[in-house]
Order: sequence, then C-alpha cells, then structure tokens
Amino acid sequence: YGVRDSLQDTLQDVERIAHYMQDIAAANEEQATLGDQMKRQVEHLNELSEQSLGCSHAASQEADQLGQRIADIHLLANHFLEELASGAFKQEPTTVIASRKDIPQLGEQPLTVS
Repeated sequence: YGVRDSLQDTLQDVERIAHYMQDIAAANEEQATLGDQMKRQVEHLNELSEQSLGCSHAASQEADQLGQRIADIHLLANHFLEELASGAFKQEPTTVIASRKDIPQLGEQPLTVS
C-alpha cells in the first residue's frame, strides 16, 4: 500500500465529502424554500384571522343593534297593549259630512264616514 494508493483513497474521500456537501446544500435549499412557503402560509392565515375577527366584531355590533331594536319594539308593543286594555283608544264614532262636487256620481250629496 503505497503513496499512490493513499493519495487515491484521500481523493475518493474528498469526492465523497464533496458529494455529501452537495447533498447538504440541496437539502438546505429545499428547507429554506419550505420555510419561505410556511412563512407565507402563516402570514395568509394571520390575514384571514384578522378578517374573520373584523367580521365577527361587525356581526356582534349588528346583533347588539338588532337586540336593542327588538327590545324597543317589545316595549312599544307592551305600551300599546296597556293603552288598549285601559280603554284609551275607545272613542265614539265620528261622522264626517262633506260635499263632493268633484265626484260626479255623488253630485251635491253629502258623504258620511263613520
């Protein structure tokens, strides 16, 4: 086993190391690409989350306003029913007499509405 064999073994080792280094460089490049893709996906998810939060906030405000309107209508309906029950809307029928010259079928006849 001479110098030539030793030198040839060393060259083979260097070639093997160079090949491993190329594999490592390729793996690092692939890992960097995947890292960039993951970063973009996380940023996109953050944007979607912010949009969803904004929509949820707007929906919550709309629900609150709707709830207030329903409460107002309920209060108004209760007040109307109380007034109706107390007889506040009971009135004697009124008679309105009007001459309708502009309606030819009626002529000068009085129009009575009760």
